[in-house]
Amino acid sequence: MTIKFDAIAYAQQLESGGVPRSQADVHAKALTAVVSEVVSEADLLQTKNDLQRDLRHAEDRLTSRIDSTKTELGAKVDTFRGEFNTKISLLDGKSERIRTDASAEFGQLHGKIDMVKTELSAEIKRLDGKIDKVKTELSAEIKQLDGKIDKVRTDLEAKIDRLSASVDSIKNELAQYRWVSALFFSLIIPIFLKTFWPGLLA
Repeated sequence: MTIKFDAIAYAQQLESGGVPRSQADVHAKALTAVVSEVVSEADLLQTKNDLQRDLRHAEDRLTSRIDSTKTELGAKVDTFRGEFNTKISLLDGKSERIRTDASAEFGQLHGKIDMVKTELSAEIKRLDGKIDKVKTELSAEIKQLDGKIDKVRTDLEAKIDRLSASVDSIKNELAQYRWVSALFFSLIIPIFLKTFWPGLLA
């Protein structure tokens, strides 16, 4: 939303105050060009609110993604543990049946069972290593996401600060322009009146 300025009304006011029509039109056009480039405080406040809303949405999406990743990883770990425990239970049952049905071959089967246990232990260690690796990678990703969130927050806060500084600068420039305009008219009007209506100031 820009500042509304009626150039025609402004020119008419100057003309009614004694300023020639041509000069009044020039002043009105010049002031219109200046006012058209001024941004209202409502626009700046809306931009600031939009940036803060985008920051909150980005944080919510990242938090949701992290929670979803944690949940999926936990479900996969629980599923793997359940399947592994089921396999262990099946192997124990087979071992027991083998010992009952073939006591004569107990020594040989016992060796095989030990070998299977060794292999399963190695597999468990390997899987534990994979789980630890996944946890480490997930922790690193979470830290990276936290870093990105902090960077986005810092960038948005910096942009908000720059916008606030721009607002202050525009206010100062507008105040200076008003002061200069007032000074200009306070000086030019007496000269104009003295030139065209010398008897008016006598």
